Amino acid sequence: MDFFGIFQGDEIEDCIAEKRSFRGTLPIEMTYDWNQYMSMLDTHPKESCDTNTSKMRIGLNAFHSRPSAPEFAKKIEAEMQDTFALHGNKITNIAFSGFGYASDSYPWHKDSMDVFLVQVISTLKLKVEGINNNEFFDFGPGDYVWIPRGTHHQVVPQISRVTFSFGVEGDPDPSIYF
Repeated sequence: MDFFGIFQGDEIEDCIAEKRSFRGTLPIEMTYDWNQYMSMLDTHPKESCDTNTSKMRIGLNAFHSRPSAPEFAKKIEAEMQDTFALHGNKITNIAFSGFGYASDSYPWHKDSMDVFLVQVISTLKLKVEGINNNEFFDFGPGDYVWIPRGTHHQVVPQISRVTFSFGVEGDPDPSIYF
């Protein structure tokens, strides 16, 4: 499988080693749509769904392994396995969907894992410590951001949306081997 090369290059490797966030845009045209997402949602195993009705949000855990998962997500997961799992880290992923203008996400928070976030459907507001002077910025389809463990961030949906989140869990912290 060909990789995007997201985690390659001296500048990117320096960001990972120094626990600095970085962002960019996937080198593909983002054509994934609601019909494709709903097909994945409707066929996802119930035991791997995380539903938060008060936030009008659904999370599909380990979605990359589903036949209905988009190829670009499978490619990202494979690239992360190739880059990070060699050192014993577990790669996780969740497809988050929020429905309606009142859908909600997590408040300003930090995670105990490194997070690679990809916006898939609709544009939302994102704030990441160390990016854009810690101010919100538009995060649209095809955009991605690397959020090192311990870095504060906040997602603020404006309308219904789909966001893919990939995590690098456990020790060693990837910053020590870059």
